[in-house]
Amino acid sequence: MEQEFKTVFNGAETTVKLSSENVNAVLSFHDRPALKNPEEKIQKLLEDPIGCKKLVDMVKRCRHRRQGEVYKLQ
Repeated sequence: MEQEFKTVFNGAETTVKLSSENVNAVLSFHDRPALKNPEEKIQKLLEDPIGCKKLVDMVKRCRHRRQGEVYKLQ
């Protein structure tokens, strides 16, 4: 049995046929609604990343003689 997939190649829509035994999975895209305030969302994610310590907990403040304040990751 074959599966057909439509794609755009060199600016033209084309159909690719593959044997079903050569297809392990099919990925598809879903439209997501736009964020109301993407800058705010990115800022929150940067401040408190998913699955990590908060950035303020990971950054250690130290002084450097010539460059003023420098931040280093622990």
